[in-house]
Amino acid sequence: MLGEAIRDPLYGEVLTENELVLEKDRLPGSTNLKKGKKWKGYSGLFILLKQKWLISKAARRAIFDDVFAAFIALVQHPVRTHV
Repeated sequence: MLGEAIRDPLYGEVLTENELVLEKDRLPGSTNLKKGKKWKGYSGLFILLKQKWLISKAARRAIFDDVFAAFIALVQHPVRTHV
């Protein structure tokens, strides 16, 4: 999950003002980024283990916090019981 989240800011390309891009080529949750050539070629696991991350400390912290919150939501999902 972390590698996939890091891939977007590392390898997403900014859309120009008049550029038309299909919805499938846009990054999920972003209106001004599209999937770049390297975005398509690198998996999240490869980025996590092998790539150097050239993103700011604040952006890295925000990504970690978002992924951690998603992971906690998956692991600690409330289950109703009649006990």
